[in-house]
Amino acid sequence: MALFKVSIKRSGRYNGCKVENGMEVEVSFDRGINNLTGTIQGQEIIVAAFQRKYGLDIKPIMGSWISYMDIKQKFGNNLKLLRLE
Repeated sequence: MALFKVSIKRSGRYNGCKVENGMEVEVSFDRGINNLTGTIQGQEIIVAAFQRKYGLDIKPIMGSWISYMDIKQKFGNNLKLLRLE
């Protein structure tokens, strides 16, 4: 199972969802980075993590997550930025 750090890239209000630069959560997922953001199950894990930590429903921005979030995979104590374009 892989561990990912999901962080907000910039502050703003998007589709009624107010986020601040630097908000971040860690999530584990066993199906790889493409499935973390590309499947409903993966997106729900991210949404649930932000809900637990910040009380914030980020579901409105998940459709265009690449514009608002950075996702890094953790390897031991190191992070690797993952870019999907």
